[in-house]
Amino acid sequence: MRKGADGFTASVAGVVIAGCSGCWVSAPGVAPVFPLLGRMRPFFLGTGSQFRPGPPPAFGSPAYLAAFAEVRHFSDTRTPEQDALANLWAKPAGYGVIQA
Repeated sequence: MRKGADGFTASVAGVVIAGCSGCWVSAPGVAPVFPLLGRMRPFFLGTGSQFRPGPPPAFGSPAYLAAFAEVRHFSDTRTPEQDALANLWAKPAGYGVIQA
């Protein structure tokens, strides 16, 4: 079957990037969810990067700071209804946890 070799269940050992200002680092024992999903062989697209967006704004740039302020505003002023909606779409328990 095609799905057996599509790369969906591929795993990766995490690497911490030292000295990278603004890089996200997970908590100890937590792996990223589906870190190689972008390399998965698609079924209906020409390539996995066919509709890939452009790069994010540079860390600390005016565009980055404006986007950060927008996210922070929503975070600081969210309603109970918005919290409930976010919890509805939150990842299922157990994703991203490395089992020893």
